[in-house]
Amino acid sequence: MQLSAICKSTIHSVPSNDGLYIASLITGGQLLIRSALTLDTIRLIPVKGELKLHAKTIRWSPRLDTANENDLDEESFARGLETDDVGGHRPSEGSKATRTAPSSHPRVLLADEETIQVWDVEDVSFSATISKAGDEVKAVNVDFGASSDEIVTWSDCNLRVSIWRLSTGSCVKIRDPKFSNQGYGWRPKSLHFALLARTGAQDLISVHSPVTYALVNTITPVSSDLQGLRWSPDGKWLVSWDSPSRGLNLQIYTADGHLYRNILHSETLGPQGLGIKTADWSVSGDYIVLGQFTNKVSLLSNMTFSERAALEHPTTIEAAHVHVYQELQDKSRQGPRHYDLAMQPISPPVLKSTPSEGSVRAGVSLLSFSAAAGGLMATRADNVPTSLWIWDLEALTLKVVLVHHSPVRVASWHPTIKDLLLIQCTNADGCLYLWKSTWDKPRVSRLPFDKATGTIEAQWLWTDAPRSISPGASPSELVDLVHRGRPATFMYGDPTKFVLGYVEDEDFGSNDDHVPLGDLEAGQCNDQAVNLQQSEIGEESFGTEPADDTFRFRWHPPS
Repeated sequence: MQLSAICKSTIHSVPSNDGLYIASLITGGQLLIRSALTLDTIRLIPVKGELKLHAKTIRWSPRLDTANENDLDEESFARGLETDDVGGHRPSEGSKATRTAPSSHPRVLLADEETIQVWDVEDVSFSATISKAGDEVKAVNVDFGASSDEIVTWSDCNLRVSIWRLSTGSCVKIRDPKFSNQGYGWRPKSLHFALLARTGAQDLISVHSPVTYALVNTITPVSSDLQGLRWSPDGKWLVSWDSPSRGLNLQIYTADGHLYRNILHSETLGPQGLGIKTADWSVSGDYIVLGQFTNKVSLLSNMTFSERAALEHPTTIEAAHVHVYQELQDKSRQGPRHYDLAMQPISPPVLKSTPSEGSVRAGVSLLSFSAAAGGLMATRADNVPTSLWIWDLEALTLKVVLVHHSPVRVASWHPTIKDLLLIQCTNADGCLYLWKSTWDKPRVSRLPFDKATGTIEAQWLWTDAPRSISPGASPSELVDLVHRGRPATFMYGDPTKFVLGYVEDEDFGSNDDHVPLGDLEAGQCNDQAVNLQQSEIGEESFGTEPADDTFRFRWHPPS
């Protein structure tokens, strides 16, 4: 198996949201910014003070083209405040809506509980420090806000949310958020901020204007224990849902905060019992998708908010049109793992809850949607944790079931390739699972992490879809392939190291039609500043084994 060289770090390394950079904190208290394409060093930033010893969090600013789609220029933003339907907000007479444009370069932050430092990847003159997280209490969650100019911190004990504006040094504080890692979101396009708060014994949803975060509207929900909220992809609707112990209770609000509909169990969604375990909008916005404790996924139409389809997760699978693939390994558990088509009917392993347990092993807690609107959805029912169900949201039918040896932990769709899925289970032997609709069968790849330190994380890097190039391609065409047509790339690592893997899809051309970058002579692209020699950044290399069908390309950074 051919992968990149292993790169070292002291906490989990994080790729930028545009897929161009990787940030790592390395020994000696330095933040290393690498090129995700070549693993070359872009910047080596000294970290000052106690932060270099206690840093826990690396975050990147939002992807710039996404920010540009959502952000409004100053004139449009001022006009939007005058006409927007969120809470009927109007600026006072003579006032002028102003904003500072976010940086045109990616920014990265490093944070612990008391200090945040921010750098611009390309503008070496820019840096910012927020000491004590700007507060007398510790910060338990830190991230960028709606743009690269905003830093958002959640304080300990859910006392407040603080939004820092780097260009002005100003800070807005919002009291009493109910959660520190959920229950908030920015409205698409207008970037109004909705926050689930709890004052006393009453839940509230507060809606704040972009940039200034002035209070625009307060929604008093018809619920006493909300668990989350989501804006619809078009920004027209805001949904919230109640605790499962309160039964199924979904509230649907218009953008200006009016309750449009309150959906309860009595409305065709099943008998009274435990309610919603997770909820989200489909990528297209056609459906609100509810994962329920009954092991059912309900799809509610965005036109009538009635149930369009109910997707069940039976403990025994028998359907002629559904392919069921099972992970297999020899009895010694030392040989390679692989998928095989299973005979039906098949009953995947089922976990049963016992009275002594503090939680209920039931319900659908994982919903993952492919990048293409109206495409595919992956789900996991917690009482059948080793199985991953893949659904076609256009036909509203079950497409594939993947049954594993260990419980499924993560199912992540590639951000630009609509049907490429990465699966990570709880096994500790360095296995990743890949599925694509056009492959003969799913693939299992074992990575060189037999002795992991801490939690292993796997995630896609943002890359465009790969393209085939003829063997006689010019150097400029090869450089274009490198920069714009990288193969699908994922990052896999624990807090002390990571590797990159490159996935080739044979649908983009046969092997004879490709020019594998690992087979290019080093001098072929020298005039375009592309060198494909062995990396000096990684301390170890696992490139001695022949390439398999899954990992075709191997990136060799310049020496």
